[in-house]
Amino acid sequence: MYKVAIPLMVAEGSLVKEDAQKYITKDHSATETRKVEVKLVLQATQQAYILHIRPKWDARTSKLQQEAVPLPSLGPRALEIEPSSLGLVKSSTGELRRLLALSQPSWSPDAGRSPARAQRRAYLRVLVLTALLVAWPWIGYRSEVHTVCRVDENPPTSTSTSPTDLSINRQWYLVAVRTYVIITWFAIYIYTSLSLVKWCYSSYLGDLFLLNLQSEHGLKPAGRTWNHHVPGVNHNPYMIFCLIAVNLQWMVWGWGLHLVRRHLSKLEDAFQKSLGATALKWALYWDMFAVFSSALCCVLLFVYGWQAPTLVYVLYGIAISVAATVLCMLILVLRGFWLSLRFAQSELKAQTAKKKRSALDTPPGPSAPSGPSSQTAQIERCEQLAAQAVRVARRLVCEAPIGLLPILLALASHGWALHSWGFAPEAALNVVSIFSLVANCRFVILLSGIDLFDFANAGKRRQARLQPRAAADKADFLKAKWTTGNEGWDRKVLDLAGRGITLRALLRFYRRLGTSSVMPHFDPALHSTADVARQAIIPLSKVFPMKMVTHSWSNRFSHLVAAVVADALDLPEYEAVLGRLDRFEIGALEEELYWKSKLDQTYWICLFAVNQHASICARILPQECDPVTGKQPLPCNCESEKFGSQTPPLRHDGQSILCEMNKFDDMMACIAAAEPGFAQLLAVDKDFTIFRRAWCVAEIHQAYSLRLPQKMLVFSEETLTRYKSYLKTLKVEDMEASHPADRDMILARISDKASFNEEVQRLLFDDGGLLEEWRGGFDHMTMLGEVARRGYERVVRANSSQSELEESVP
Repeated sequence: MYKVAIPLMVAEGSLVKEDAQKYITKDHSATETRKVEVKLVLQATQQAYILHIRPKWDARTSKLQQEAVPLPSLGPRALEIEPSSLGLVKSSTGELRRLLALSQPSWSPDAGRSPARAQRRAYLRVLVLTALLVAWPWIGYRSEVHTVCRVDENPPTSTSTSPTDLSINRQWYLVAVRTYVIITWFAIYIYTSLSLVKWCYSSYLGDLFLLNLQSEHGLKPAGRTWNHHVPGVNHNPYMIFCLIAVNLQWMVWGWGLHLVRRHLSKLEDAFQKSLGATALKWALYWDMFAVFSSALCCVLLFVYGWQAPTLVYVLYGIAISVAATVLCMLILVLRGFWLSLRFAQSELKAQTAKKKRSALDTPPGPSAPSGPSSQTAQIERCEQLAAQAVRVARRLVCEAPIGLLPILLALASHGWALHSWGFAPEAALNVVSIFSLVANCRFVILLSGIDLFDFANAGKRRQARLQPRAAADKADFLKAKWTTGNEGWDRKVLDLAGRGITLRALLRFYRRLGTSSVMPHFDPALHSTADVARQAIIPLSKVFPMKMVTHSWSNRFSHLVAAVVADALDLPEYEAVLGRLDRFEIGALEEELYWKSKLDQTYWICLFAVNQHASICARILPQECDPVTGKQPLPCNCESEKFGSQTPPLRHDGQSILCEMNKFDDMMACIAAAEPGFAQLLAVDKDFTIFRRAWCVAEIHQAYSLRLPQKMLVFSEETLTRYKSYLKTLKVEDMEASHPADRDMILARISDKASFNEEVQRLLFDDGGLLEEWRGGFDHMTMLGEVARRGYERVVRANSSQSELEESVP
């Protein structure tokens, strides 16, 4: 057990090691040497320090010698240990646990290892565990009866799963799929347990034991042992669990096929073409009847002790009928996905050709926002959506046989086991059953758009990590490629553009809210972003610099964090993510984001990027009251100079050069010039006030004019349906701002307000607009169906025009 106590002092803005002691209580041998690394990171003068302590056993003095070596700086890092007013470095309980955890190798996000290396080790572990899972049912097969029954000498092996593995499922916004996966896991667990644990009652524990049991009761052995009655078998717990496992597996199959039919029905509704979903509904009704009949037959077999071969033949018929329905479903599902792929490819070809024609028609040089530039951006969105639909359809066509054919194999193995009861290898049946459950579950997860890893963007992230651009080189690149002509203005814009915040730092800050050191009365359901800025950001930024993003400050701060996390997880709504921000769940969330290489993804959020001490820290509005305490926050007593939009020195248009709140449009253009993959994320609040805020609408329009990729995240589908009619009445003249001067400044920049309003409507509702992209992200089947429908209509129009042309030719 290691106990670490390292008091440090802060003097004159730098970290000074005053004393370092390590108390170790452990049995040591003369040849034992251990190394412990304790990571102490402090945001002071932009430095991070590691204290490397190497204990070594000295055989001559019989004492433990300690050697403390400070390692080189790691550069700026997020604050992990906050210095108190007295100068002593203190650590929260969570940070202390992380320090103690470093005594052992760890693959946690704080271990500092590369995600690529961690993923390779994870793949290897999954491969080994999968091989063990397949091999487990065969371990001990054909063992002697007396060795199996001696539990005291050969205890049964127990299996379990980590609660964290199941807690990760909470991110899934499809509750039915989540429950289905958990039930599938339970069925697989039962099959694995049946293969590993056998109660020593009268059951078939091998051919020899069954034949001996029959001989004891005066029965003659027969080739088909299920034709005979075995006394006591209906009191056998092992046989009872076998029946439960078989019926549970059939129930899970039926549930999985029902989810497959639901997704095919959604595809059919969006495609507006019959794909056979109605026929599958009646087939599933028959499957439900078959499952009920098989359960009844199993009960009768249990009651009569395997004495009625007629019931076994009934089970044969049920298995054959279920196999026929599964085969029919496989054919219809393949047909539906193949048709969707065919017409989605037609739509992709049409959009690609349209994009080439638009590029030829676009004149060189800058164009007006409502001119060819906006039209080209819309065509690019449609092309990207069609390309995504083609990728989804192509993968589903390949995955459908893999997900459904193992069910037919499992049904055949069940029939074979019934036919040769007592002689068929039980392990083979269990392996095939587990394989079919896993394959069907994987196919359902794929249909629901839930992927464990984002393989589509993995290559781009890996290439970005392999080819980083130094900060100085990027500044020179920006200076050469982007400028407004005013050196002071450009310097402030470049400063703002570099204040990104990683998702890791954002989650770490959110975890500290509600603790004794940071805003202890924080309530995620009540406190808005403005409340967090007043009572957490401004007080903490006296000690360490924070970085910031643009959004509606009236929105709950927890909703803002949930929207950023949902974007990293590629979810279209953030309601389900709110539960994962609980202090008991956020650790598992960080682990998941780490394995997906999303934890270091950078966002520009105005709350953390703008220097609040140079703007609003000393001014408290009368309506600003804490929703929990009911009191107004105290104004900041710092003496930092404040800069408004009209504070000198001024630019030629009367805007302040040193103000940070009037440069958001130039900041977006600056980052877009430096980062080709720069995009905009709209974190829409529950009341859709983001579309009423003047600054937010101006930023949406600026991103649209710059042709940046835009993504909208809503609280839930219900809120979008409720406010959809309201969005159609948006007008820039009705926008609001905290300060009338800001609203007047934004309106003055828009010369033609009618054209601006029309452009906002096109951005929201046109093909490839924000609302269509959101619906495509929420349901892959709906997105695929709509793209395929447009491709189908395009093909029909082309064929109709061709026919009319041929008829007009004499």
